[in-house]
Parts: sequence; C-alpha cells; structure tokens
Amino acid sequence: MVRLSNLLLMETHFSHHDFPGEVIRTRDVVGLNLLEGIYKPEISVPLHSHEEAFFCMALSGGCEERYAGRSRTYVSFSTEFLPANHGHSLTFFQTKTRAFSVALGPEWLKQACEYSLKLDHSVFGRPGLSSLFLRLYKESLMADTGRLPPRWFLQVIELLHSSFQERLTMTQIAAAVGIHRVHLARQFQRFKNCTVGEYIRVLRIQHACHQLSNSEESPAAIGAAAGFADQSHFCRTFKRLVGMTPVQYREEFTSSRNQRRRT
Repeated sequence: MVRLSNLLLMETHFSHHDFPGEVIRTRDVVGLNLLEGIYKPEISVPLHSHEEAFFCMALSGGCEERYAGRSRTYVSFSTEFLPANHGHSLTFFQTKTRAFSVALGPEWLKQACEYSLKLDHSVFGRPGLSSLFLRLYKESLMADTGRLPPRWFLQVIELLHSSFQERLTMTQIAAAVGIHRVHLARQFQRFKNCTVGEYIRVLRIQHACHQLSNSEESPAAIGAAAGFADQSHFCRTFKRLVGMTPVQYREEFTSSRNQRRRT
C-alpha cells in the first residue's frame, strides 16, 4: 500500500528530466523524449505531477501507484498513459524496477487533438498498449547502436520469437543463420543490450504473463509450456523479472480487472 504520509505532502511538479532514480539512457526524437531508468527497491515517490504527458512501461520489477484516489499495481510490461499535471504517488517493490517512458512534446498533443484523440485521462493496463511500447523500446535500442542490424540478425530475432519455448543452443541458432556463435553473441549484446539467454527468458516470461492473465491453466502448466525445465526455475525467474510470483501476478491482474469493471 502507498504510505499515508505520501498523500499528506504537497504535490511536486516534475519535468521528465527530473527522474527520481538512475538514468540509463535518454534520447530526444522529433518532439518525444525517451528515457530508460532504474528505481531503487522499496523507495517511495511522494505525490507529484509531471509537466509533460507521458507513457511509461515497466520492463522489470514493479510498484503500487496511487492515482485519482485508487491504487493500481505495476508489474513487468504494464503500461500507462498519464496526462500532464495529473498527480500520482509510487511505492516500489523489494527489487529494482526498470522502466521505459516517453514524454510527449506540445506538437504531439496538438496533433492528437487534430485527430480527435482524447489524452485528457489516464489509460492503464491495456495489452495492446504494452505490445506497442515494447516494440518501440526494442526499436529504440537498435537506434542507439548507430546503424541497422544485418539481415541475419533479424532472422535470429524471428527464430527466437517463433521458437523461444524450445531448448535452443547458441550453436543451433548460429548454424541456422550461418554465422559463428561467438560473433552472434557479441553482435546480439551490441544490438539488444542483453545476452541471447536473457532475451529468451524475457520472451518466455512475456508469454507466461499473457497466459496467466487470459487463461485458467495452472502456473506449473504455463511455465512448462513457456519452455522452463521445472516449476522452481520458472517461479524464480518470474519473480526476479516481474517482482512477484506467478500466483501473485494472476491475483493482482484479476483484482485490477475486476476493479476496472466496477468503475
């Protein structure tokens, strides 16, 4: 729960550049400010608002957010839109939280109005929004390298997305695209800022999150179908990346969905 003391403090106004954590990278692109940063475990950000409207997606970890008198739970791949000057407060879980946010410049807000897009209220927890911003995040990582990846690299990404549930080795992946596995490992780290194994684990956890949210299968069955060798490995990896167990994630999602239906 958000600490009561947070709600008693005077609201603070933040610019997108006043990130209350460790900034990993930031980039300005045609009126958009992209920022990736890390919040420390168990910190609280008191009631505050932002000068810019922005989208934010949790990449790992999570927090409890208090907005408009209600509490909502951020977990990995949760995405929200928050209009400018709308107050909220945050209390983070016991693990580091990595987040990707995009602040909208005034020209983007003007274009949204011209196309009759309503950006005067918060949007939270829509799967389509999360998928969109996960793609944007991946493309921003590629843009930071200064050049487009080679064709074989895109083939590797397609292979991983289609076969992440299988037990692929670096040798098998490299052979499938005709390059040496050491070169593959180096280039993958360069373009994706993570190892092949880490990327596969994220894909598996993404799949598991979707199944936990949209099916009644047991967590054990979902973990096995996602490609994890055993239940304990699945639970450890899920908690490390998401900040809670698979059972807790399903309970939080169900609770949030029921709350949205009542409002």
